[in-house]
Amino acid sequence: MGKVLPSQRLLKQFEERLVFGEMNLSEIVRSGAQMMLQYALEREVTEALGRGYYENAPEVTKEKGRRNGYEVRRVLTGEGPVTVQIPQVREGDTEFRSKILDAYVSRTEKLDELIARMYVHGMSTRDIEATFADVLSGTGVSKSVVSRVTRCLSEDFETFRRRDLSKEELLYLEFDGTYLRYHQGAEKKEPILVATGYRVDGTRVLLHIGVGNRESYENWKGFLQEMVARGLREPLLIVSDGNPGVLKASEEVFPQSLKQRCQKHRLENILGKAPKEVRAELKAAILESFHAQSYPQGLKKGKELIARYRQRFPSAMKCMEETLEACLQALRLPPAHQKRLRTANLLERTFGEHKRRTKVIPHFFTEEAAMKLSYAVLLAVANKWRGVRMDVFTTRQLEELRKEILPEKTPKESAA
Repeated sequence: MGKVLPSQRLLKQFEERLVFGEMNLSEIVRSGAQMMLQYALEREVTEALGRGYYENAPEVTKEKGRRNGYEVRRVLTGEGPVTVQIPQVREGDTEFRSKILDAYVSRTEKLDELIARMYVHGMSTRDIEATFADVLSGTGVSKSVVSRVTRCLSEDFETFRRRDLSKEELLYLEFDGTYLRYHQGAEKKEPILVATGYRVDGTRVLLHIGVGNRESYENWKGFLQEMVARGLREPLLIVSDGNPGVLKASEEVFPQSLKQRCQKHRLENILGKAPKEVRAELKAAILESFHAQSYPQGLKKGKELIARYRQRFPSAMKCMEETLEACLQALRLPPAHQKRLRTANLLERTFGEHKRRTKVIPHFFTEEAAMKLSYAVLLAVANKWRGVRMDVFTTRQLEELRKEILPEKTPKESAA
């Protein structure tokens, strides 16, 4: 029996089971795939060694090596997983590596990627298992395989949240939070804090994800300090909504950065304090200030608007006056960047995709499960992000602004 090839034993077993009617059509196909793969692996090693099984050929043994048993491996086929014995080779001058097996390993990696994508796009572990069972005639991937793949997301997330940020040379930084119920027994949804940024080459990047029991100053400060501890340097500009906690924390952790208040959120706040019948008129006037050609022009238009409407709408104008300068900081940037950085809309859209995926889950059983899924969804969305345009003129403008805002933190000095 020692000289009987595994493919020959598989053929004998196949014939016996077939004669006794022990296999349905799916099992016949799967057994056929197993035999063909086993035979192909044996032929591959025979050709690589230049001699047949138990054939003595001393002239090629030293150079190409000799057979050294088998390694049992489970691989996936179109009809489900099968077990094959991979021939092993030793003592050769060159290492033998099966090209056939590499192809199946690549296929397994693609399947893992597909499972991860299905999970990110709204399918539970049970859903994925059932889908593959349907597609592969009841023999799909097991729950343990799906769990293994999704568990890798947890490992990836831990690597992500601990990675070095000292090489991230940022122009702009954005903060915001989204909400999930990720603790059992929690009465309300709890925030997940998110930071994204734009690098000096214009690309946009997901920087950090963290938990918080509420969007408080303490939570946001700890969140920002985690990034600083990992090497993140002060950006040129920070975009955020009007959350008092994030405003105070960003001012304390990054005191020199320009602070841009989200114009969309502030516009809603101002209009909410004016009568409905004049909101369209007031909105047009406010946008003239917010979308001005330059910061001084925007400031001038804003002050004129406040003076013109102060008597009619005192509460609305007080709301605008309090944060006028903060709403116009994006006007100090190159024109090509102003539209992208004057609101937190892009991050809000990212959260929209996050909520679409997570709303089918009433609650998570663990914080880890919620963070794993949030990371996977946000990363999938981040892969589709567009950055900001960078050219020679834009770069020159940013260098001049950086010298003014961060005089001791120019790119050249940082690199040195």
